[in-house]
Amino acid sequence: MPGLISEVEIIDLKRSVIDEKNTNRKKGVYKFTKKVYSHSGDYLKTDTRPDWVFEWNRYEPSNGYAEVRKWELTRSASFLTAKDGFVAEGLRPNTDGLFILGDAVLMKIPLKEWLDKREGDVLRANRAPAQMLKAFKARTQKEGAEIDEQRLIQEFSD
Repeated sequence: MPGLISEVEIIDLKRSVIDEKNTNRKKGVYKFTKKVYSHSGDYLKTDTRPDWVFEWNRYEPSNGYAEVRKWELTRSASFLTAKDGFVAEGLRPNTDGLFILGDAVLMKIPLKEWLDKREGDVLRANRAPAQMLKAFKARTQKEGAEIDEQRLIQEFSD
């Protein structure tokens, strides 16, 4: 059993070859004659691209699973189960079919939702330096200071 989330690999059941004699799907015990992992490179090819991005989320009953509910609403996330064609290596699903490690649960986010959020994050990150420079210039002009804009850009571009 893996001890860290970073040690857990996702197995693609559709591309793997399962040894049915030694596999007990109900108990979440899989034996393979050929095991294929889902990796980031799979997203580059249409024939191997999963419909989801897999991420771990906090799974805490004491706060009413707030993080899970937030992801369900903001990212259209849902729990990954073996019925989706992927399993977490080294983890057996719990009685609800969920892959849980410590206080984290494995979730799936629709690829389109994940890409849209990532694009928004990148756009915000790229706008931040320009917004900071604009605010700095406004503040210095308000205080009556003259700024050599070319020198300022040169100073902060390194």
